[in-house]
Amino acid sequence: MQKGIIQIIIILLLFVVILSLLGVSLTSIMNNQTLRDNFQFIWKWALVIWNNVLKTPVEYVWNIFLTFIFEPLKEQIEKANPAAAP
Repeated sequence: MQKGIIQIIIILLLFVVILSLLGVSLTSIMNNQTLRDNFQFIWKWALVIWNNVLKTPVEYVWNIFLTFIFEPLKEQIEKANPAAAP
């Protein structure tokens, strides 16, 4: 778990260094109203698509995964190693 967090931090730092070497200012990007408006527009439509199209099938598939894959696998692991169960 800690390896993943460290990798994410290193990737973010490298991203900032690369942007800096390319002459891109993060402050100017965040202060750009057109860019903010565009991201708000995309986010609004992503939420509409999620709520009206994707949410129900994703929840259905997720419940199938939990019922038929995760729970039986969890039970098998607990049976195989009862000392590790919480």
